[in-house]
Amino acid sequence: VTHDDIGREATILESPKGKIRVSYRGAAWDARLDDPNAAPPAAGEACRIVAREGNLLVVAPVDEHTA
Repeated sequence: VTHDDIGREATILESPKGKIRVSYRGAAWDARLDDPNAAPPAAGEACRIVAREGNLLVVAPVDEHTA
């Protein structure tokens, strides 16, 4: 298992009712927020991959001050 995806950016495609889909490496991936209490991201927002659980990406908002 490689962790090459951690730290990379993805783009939110949609997040209806907590079911997040992101665009990463030219494909749509299922994702979940690292912080389950965070507000759902809007389509078009950037996020950072913090972990990968099989084919599920775990994402967090991009901190614009450190990006």
